[in-house]
Amino acid sequence: MEQIVYILANIFVVFAIDKFMKVFFQKRRTKFLTYVGSCLLYPLVVGGLFLFLNIPIITLIANALVLFTMTLNFEATWKRRISAIFFIYAFMFIADVAVSSVTGYFDVSIIEQVKYDSLFGTVIVPLIIYFEALIAQNFKSIRKTEPVSVIFWASSLIIPVASIYLTILILSSSLYQIHVVSAVGAIFIINVLTFYLHDSLSAAYSDKLKTTLFAQEKEYYYNQCELMRESTEDLKAFRHDVKNHLSTLGDYIKCGESKEALDYLMTLVGNTDTNTTYSNTGNIAFDSIINYKLRNAKENGIELNVDVSILPKLSIEVSDVITIIGNLLDNSVNAVLKTEEKRIKLKINFSKGRVFINIENTFNGELKYEDNEIVSLNKNDGHGYGLRNIRKSAEKYNGYVEVTAADGLFSVDVLLYVQAD
Repeated sequence: MEQIVYILANIFVVFAIDKFMKVFFQKRRTKFLTYVGSCLLYPLVVGGLFLFLNIPIITLIANALVLFTMTLNFEATWKRRISAIFFIYAFMFIADVAVSSVTGYFDVSIIEQVKYDSLFGTVIVPLIIYFEALIAQNFKSIRKTEPVSVIFWASSLIIPVASIYLTILILSSSLYQIHVVSAVGAIFIINVLTFYLHDSLSAAYSDKLKTTLFAQEKEYYYNQCELMRESTEDLKAFRHDVKNHLSTLGDYIKCGESKEALDYLMTLVGNTDTNTTYSNTGNIAFDSIINYKLRNAKENGIELNVDVSILPKLSIEVSDVITIIGNLLDNSVNAVLKTEEKRIKLKINFSKGRVFINIENTFNGELKYEDNEIVSLNKNDGHGYGLRNIRKSAEKYNGYVEVTAADGLFSVDVLLYVQAD
């Protein structure tokens, strides 16, 4: 029974190591089956050495070599591979030492064969390692500014602890060996399926969010194309009739009717400005979202001052442009619509690897604070979530967001560190 439980425990450790690998590495460069094959080396090599030889120093070296082999599946520097092996093994070593000291196997020689027959330790160690992997995964998500729900945090703590408790009860009971093995195997499977189900749901949610953002991008780009098409058509029409217009202006001037000539000239200028383009930098992501969000500004009586000076290509994801600029403009437009004096000032420029964004608008004086920090213009609206999302996107580029409000003006400064493509 001990050997069967040990094999199950080693297979379970592979799932924990897989989670650790995803903490330290981003992109796998080998095929899935190749990665699975390298994962199976762990129970085969390490497990085999433990069952048939069980000399700690040899098992330790084999463990490190197998972990190194698994890292070869990912794109990374040698320094990162070695660091990952060190930290993963440190976590595993902590679990081993903790359980060994409790079960009375702490004081052993590392160069002599050891007989380890603690069924309790064999089962508890992989559960602790898996628990450590879950915690590391949660902290990585926080570092990446990805949301980690309270439910998942609680699950990461409760499920492994509950599994350890149930395992202790099972091992201390007088069940038949087959029942003990089956129960321990079921506990391992429940842990793996529970958290992999969560990973699958998280991936599905992320895909849905990307699809939504992609649909928004298409709408903004389509609007930008329509603006460009309509502007081109208006220009063509104006050029077609320009001789007639100039002839009419000449007649007014010859007759000394300067007022009529000026009025006619203003009419012509107005006809060429029916489709205002607020941003025309060549950077489609910035241009499209700005022109789209401000398309109805004049109809709403909003006074605009827009100054955008950036390069056509910057190393910033389109989804982050939509999140930052889209939320800033949505918040500003919604705020000024509640005031008599409707003014928005937007300035964006790029210089020396930095994108600086400043937006300033009038507002009605109502603010919402959390932890002594402004999070919204209105106590009842959802702008707080918009500012949080802006901060998350800014953090991806080592930037920051500063919000100020004074004398009826609400201002947001955003700084992003990006490079020209």
